[in-house]
Amino acid sequence: MLYVWDREKDLDEVLQSHTVYTNVSKGILAKKKDLNAAFDSDDQTKICLEILDKGELQVAGKERESQLSIQFRDIATIVMQKTYNPETRRPYTISLIESLMHEIHFAVDPHRGSKKQALEVIHELQ
Repeated sequence: MLYVWDREKDLDEVLQSHTVYTNVSKGILAKKKDLNAAFDSDDQTKICLEILDKGELQVAGKERESQLSIQFRDIATIVMQKTYNPETRRPYTISLIESLMHEIHFAVDPHRGSKKQALEVIHELQ
């Protein structure tokens, strides 16, 4: 997921504070020597701007799980659309495909396309 920060916005509308933490949940502030080592500066506002420009968004665990669950379902749907039961000449159900994907211990790769992964699933299930 990529978010683009609009430089035209007021920085105070984007950040809760101009303070850099090493661990925000524990309230541990970054030390000046660490800031200088990582950013060649200890100017916290400048560092905040650099993080907004070049940093990566950390996705919370529940959000990541949700995204993986949605992609798992997308992959199963693609498999369903591209396969059928030769005995009945009818498509397999989505629940059956999902169950088979779990049986083969299929793990979604969030950085790869669903179609490619679906083709791999089909190949493994054959």
